[in-house]
Amino acid sequence: MRAMIAIAVGLVAAVLGYGWWHVQTHATFHMSLTERTPPARYGQVRNAQLAFLDANGNELAQGITDSKFGVVWVKHPKAGYCGPDLAQPAYRICFDQHATWLHSWVPQVRQVSLIAGTCRLERAPLRFSAYRDSAWTWWVPLRHIGGTPYTNYSTDLQVDTKACAVTGHRG
Repeated sequence: MRAMIAIAVGLVAAVLGYGWWHVQTHATFHMSLTERTPPARYGQVRNAQLAFLDANGNELAQGITDSKFGVVWVKHPKAGYCGPDLAQPAYRICFDQHATWLHSWVPQVRQVSLIAGTCRLERAPLRFSAYRDSAWTWWVPLRHIGGTPYTNYSTDLQVDTKACAVTGHRG
């Protein structure tokens, strides 16, 4: 009987431990780069180049926005950009590499430099919010409760590309 209890406790500890480990070591990234040029230009900034910087101005990572939807993609040092052009197996490998890499630099981001058309913004303040999925319920097989847990980094930067200025930030 003691052996059964020890196995059950060990199994529960392993399941919960895996969830805790995964949320600590795997992350997702979302950045909204929005055009807010009065009076008429609103929407996602397309074809921009970004450099994510720490407090000292050292480059931590590079990114781009796509030309169709303005989605911000970050460039992994080896895997490159993970985008919709990749086939499912290649995307999964790329996503996994990005997920473990993001923790190494996103928490250190304090600034961003970007080029969008003729606008060049240098060292604009930027911070990311971090939301951690529940590490304890990852194993629940329900759509809105379970699932592999990640730390989700997100931020929203609004720019006026005509005046070449930041008009808002929420991170």
